[in-house]
Amino acid sequence: MRSVGLGQWLYFAWHLPTVLLVALSAAMVLWMARSLAREHLGPRARQLRWTVLGWSAVFGSLLSVVAWPYLHAVARVSVDGDGTWHLRNYLGVELATVPPGEVRSLRADDLGGRRWGAGQVHVVRARGETLDTVRIGGRGFERLCATLGYTAAMQREAFGAVIIPAHTYSAHGPVVVPTVASR
Repeated sequence: MRSVGLGQWLYFAWHLPTVLLVALSAAMVLWMARSLAREHLGPRARQLRWTVLGWSAVFGSLLSVVAWPYLHAVARVSVDGDGTWHLRNYLGVELATVPPGEVRSLRADDLGGRRWGAGQVHVVRARGETLDTVRIGGRGFERLCATLGYTAAMQREAFGAVIIPAHTYSAHGPVVVPTVASR
């Protein structure tokens, strides 16, 4: 089994506390709403609960806007012995499973001319679905290619992006799918 982590620890160091704060603010909203519905309160106590409920909702929604993209970004690629890919986010939640016979391609954007930049890798599946990774640097991309068996001959440079053409993945690594040239 092959596995490669793509994320940088710095992104994850702030993201988990942010997700926990979103959950805490959601719990506060529910607690205040329950209190308003069940208890007989005076006007001042009701106003305080409505104020806490409102600010907790605003705070939670703003934090969720920041945290949501990282919950859908691939941070780890694991390959089973038969060539099945498991794409997971940084919490370990599986975002997608790509069977070995499914055609896929990879596109790495914004890595820079000498791969000194930090960009994303897009996994394009046969159905057209695209799964994006967290931002990775050139070394992270090279580690991904080395772990998954993508040789330098398979990588095409085009308009500042690195493209790994359509292929399937077997137990021994990538198998390039022959394509017909078109105009």
